Amino acid sequence: MAPSPTAPRSSNTNCAANSDDQYWYINLTGSLDKIVNFRTDGVKDQCLGVPGASRNEGAQLVVWDCTDDLDNNQLWYATEHGTSWVLHNVNSGYVVGVAGGSTQDAAAVVQWHWYGQSNACWWSPGV
Repeated sequence: MAPSPTAPRSSNTNCAANSDDQYWYINLTGSLDKIVNFRTDGVKDQCLGVPGASRNEGAQLVVWDCTDDLDNNQLWYATEHGTSWVLHNVNSGYVVGVAGGSTQDAAAVVQWHWYGQSNACWWSPGV
């Protein structure tokens, strides 16, 4: 039986709390990227994706087993926005954002159109 996808949630407090769901890296696949949740607890790394390759605005993103092919729902590209990055899904063209601009822990992470909103800007500490 294939594993079920799980929905990533935002964490707005203590990002250095050694929580495995907060470690991510970019896996370059040519000019496109996969966004991978790096696990240190023995669980297999998983990729950020859009369920069913949805092109719907507001679709909640999931983490799922990474595929070896160029699965469009797991392919992303980044653009600079000041000192942060905006992550765009190749299939839908939407960006990764925290639903409703929430600042609460465990807020849903969704795809949405880009209009310069801060809840769709991502940064990496120490970079």
